[in-house]
Amino acid sequence: MNRFVNKKENDYYHPGLGIIFEDLHDENVLTEDGASQFIDTVIFLMP
Repeated sequence: MNRFVNKKENDYYHPGLGIIFEDLHDENVLTEDGASQFIDTVIFLMP
């Protein structure tokens, strides 16, 4: 189950892991052979 919460238009937060992904949209995330590739995405790890 995906527990990421959409906080803003293209920003997602996982409260259990404390991870924030910003600027995720169809032009910044590509999938090839089942692996996701992130382009120009900001990742924050919360304490």
